[in-house]
Amino acid sequence: QYKNQVFCGNAFSKHGSASDCHCDSHSNVGAWRNCVYSVDNPAPLPPVPTPTPFRGCFKDENARDLPHKARAAQSGPVSRAQARAACAGYKFYGIQSHNEIWCGNSFGKYGAAYDCSCSSTSLVGHWRNCVFDVDDPVVGAFEQRVTFGETQHLMCKPGFSVDGSAAGTRDFTATCMSTGEFSNAGARCQKISCGAAPTIANAEGKGSKSLTFGDTAAYACKPGYTTGGVAAPGLVYKTVSGRTCQRWAWQKPHAHGTKGAQGVNHCQALGKHDKPWCFTTDPATRWEYCPEIGDSNSTDFSISCGIEGAILGARECLPVTCGAAPPTPHATPADPTRNYVFGDTAAYQCAPGYSADGTPAGATAVARACGADGAYAAHAGCKKIDYCHGNKCGKSGRCVNSKGGYVCDCELGFEAVAARGGGQ
Repeated sequence: QYKNQVFCGNAFSKHGSASDCHCDSHSNVGAWRNCVYSVDNPAPLPPVPTPTPFRGCFKDENARDLPHKARAAQSGPVSRAQARAACAGYKFYGIQSHNEIWCGNSFGKYGAAYDCSCSSTSLVGHWRNCVFDVDDPVVGAFEQRVTFGETQHLMCKPGFSVDGSAAGTRDFTATCMSTGEFSNAGARCQKISCGAAPTIANAEGKGSKSLTFGDTAAYACKPGYTTGGVAAPGLVYKTVSGRTCQRWAWQKPHAHGTKGAQGVNHCQALGKHDKPWCFTTDPATRWEYCPEIGDSNSTDFSISCGIEGAILGARECLPVTCGAAPPTPHATPADPTRNYVFGDTAAYQCAPGYSADGTPAGATAVARACGADGAYAAHAGCKKIDYCHGNKCGKSGRCVNSKGGYVCDCELGFEAVAARGGGQ
């Protein structure tokens, strides 16, 4: 025990086993820890190794030794499996107090401590981290010689539990019996289940119906949808802060002399900027950069079943954006600032003296649909109204279009009179 203490006896383990000893150390085995050996065994048992991922107990201060705090998985004590999962992506994880998890890529700047309870499930110690490696695949269980009457404590690897559920027990014990076999031999660690692969709106699943830890399922967005809501890289109509882009042809709310812009109001790398940007429709914000789509925009993605029974990697299939309503001959957009998406239809009002088909009774509104490719349906625009359609003046006169109507130019000996229902 400790650095140089030797204790003897004919029985041991009345206080239980510990997993934070350094039995292979020549300097400090551990405070209040015994590395126990058989006296009468001619071939002494080798030292019980410390579980590979355990690094020891270390002091902590306000400027944290492990700088990233991960949210505890529960209000009570956390397990090493939970802490390891919370610190995925870091080299080390530390458990502090009874449910604090700290992560980082280095440790020990305040020195080692010898007053931790790293084998405790209730209180590790205040301002003390029990530090473990994140990337070790085994948590808790390790190779050791076990003789009759001794009990081995086993902990499931991350992503496994005894009954295969996320809430299930993660550890169990097995005692060496007189037959040379372990009790509780039927206990096994099973892959944690995430349940059925979820249904994702506007996507078609290609994977398994039921997922367990490590399983994946592939999805494909339906036509007209992508994970970024963009049909092709660059066709972005909002800035990094979510502001809508001003039309390049407009000088309000921001006057400018930018040349070379294509399209309606999508972001472009113009002028001195090497990244896409645009003027905004916010009078208080002249311009901003736009998000660079990159890998965030795709039609395909995969999900996986995580170590805590949660689905990871799920994406949302968003309707492709067509942007603001494009210019249409002799028509004005009903909502010029709106960014339309696949499935939407941009409405237009014909200019005075124009209709959809060029007839006096024709509709004065037209529409253009936003397509699955992010482009608007082609449209010739509104047509100038022919008020003389059908020669309303009869055989003895010539119909002449005038502003907002027509007049009859009568032959000699005839005069224009009011027609039934209006007109001449």
